[in-house]
Amino acid sequence: MANATLLNPAGTRLAGDPDYALVARFQAGDDAAFDTLVGRHEEFIYNVCMGIVSSPEDAEDAMQETFLAAYRALKKFRGDSKVSTWLYRIAVRECLDISRRRKPASSLEEIIVEPSVDDGADGRATESLVRSSLAMLPEHYRTALILRYYGGLSYEEIASAMNSTAGRVKMMLHRARKAFQGVWPGDSADAPLASGGDSNEDV
Repeated sequence: MANATLLNPAGTRLAGDPDYALVARFQAGDDAAFDTLVGRHEEFIYNVCMGIVSSPEDAEDAMQETFLAAYRALKKFRGDSKVSTWLYRIAVRECLDISRRRKPASSLEEIIVEPSVDDGADGRATESLVRSSLAMLPEHYRTALILRYYGGLSYEEIASAMNSTAGRVKMMLHRARKAFQGVWPGDSADAPLASGGDSNEDV
């Protein structure tokens, strides 16, 4: 009840957020609302974590730490960003903490992302190449690409998740796509994610 007032009073940023009602319920004392929030976001949070740390065990740990941190902080959430963006930001932080603690992987491990190609043998082969190519990129490039192309986040949302600015994110994505082209085993001109058209998109 009183906690519900901790949300952005004007509701200007959360009015269109489908998670708004769940946060308000949780802040009013309904813990079950948090379980619903977790169910709504856990698959993508796991995939984001998997894309950054490249290990199923580390991804699971990062996801659990993400939701634990979110549970502890949600009472004070004021709605300065979308709930999903706030969760992505926590997930990125937890993943980077894990990455700094562990030794570099000795081999390329599977990255779970939703394929952007049709189902079938060709689609699965392309998806596998995308995964292995992403795994070769520096963490910040890989994170930005995953949030942009598989999370569908705007520049501002990625900037919030990565503690950066929209302008820097646009430059980072440009460089990340170039780096992706550089490690793509086929014709770089045909590499997925290589053409984002970001210069003409709204932030």
